Amino acid sequence: MRQVGEDNRGIIHPQRGLSRFHLTRMFSEVYGAPPLSYHRQLRLDLAAIRLRLGATTPTALAHEMGYGSLSAFSRAFRSRFGFPPSRQRGR
Repeated sequence: MRQVGEDNRGIIHPQRGLSRFHLTRMFSEVYGAPPLSYHRQLRLDLAAIRLRLGATTPTALAHEMGYGSLSAFSRAFRSRFGFPPSRQRGR
């Protein structure tokens, strides 16, 4: 199983006959963000939902979402939503 953040684009584009550049450009046109940014947004959106439901703690969730530390997760979460994950709990 691949870890979060591993580069799997090299597996996708040869099968489609597209260069990495063109695949990324086409993906960005359709989804509004490059593949890795889009994936990060999805992970953070899921994290926000799980925190809102009170399903887990920010520390446990940081690990589950593939972040190396709570501080890295908190920075990414704050960048996406404008507030820290601790404020999302039970909202």
